Amino acid sequence: MTKSQRQRGVVRMNFIKQQHTRGCCVACVAMLTGVSYEKVWRDQTSAFSGEEVLNFRPLTWSVYLSHLGFEYGYFYAEGWSLDMLIEIPRGLRYFCGVGLHEDHPKSHPDNTHAIVIDEDGTVFDPAHDAPGVMPIEHYRTLPKKLLLLGSVQDRRLLID
Repeated sequence: MTKSQRQRGVVRMNFIKQQHTRGCCVACVAMLTGVSYEKVWRDQTSAFSGEEVLNFRPLTWSVYLSHLGFEYGYFYAEGWSLDMLIEIPRGLRYFCGVGLHEDHPKSHPDNTHAIVIDEDGTVFDPAHDAPGVMPIEHYRTLPKKLLLLGSVQDRRLLID
């Protein structure tokens, strides 16, 4: 966290584990926004039916983040991955998807798992079998592929 973020009242992100088998996006949005997991789950399951709430759909989640008062900076471009970046820019929070390299037999867009990267570059993985806080290098080893999907900032803290 930068000095200017501390001065503007940026709150440290709290780690939240997913409470449902495929609740990683819900947990990530809760971590990014400070809204409870239960509220995010309730809002999304009432807005969408079936599996949609469970899937990693950047547009769906960016609309919800905007509704909560957060700015979503969309960075994803087809075929571009964090594996090509040497270092992730610090100072922002990122909503990311982890998938399998396209050559892997189980690679499929619906197998994407959501994680969060905080302002200091620490990865928060809400999966049941993940230790919670992981180094970014863990997600850069084959067959995993880390896709950067967007930065998330509280609009109240943005400087004009």
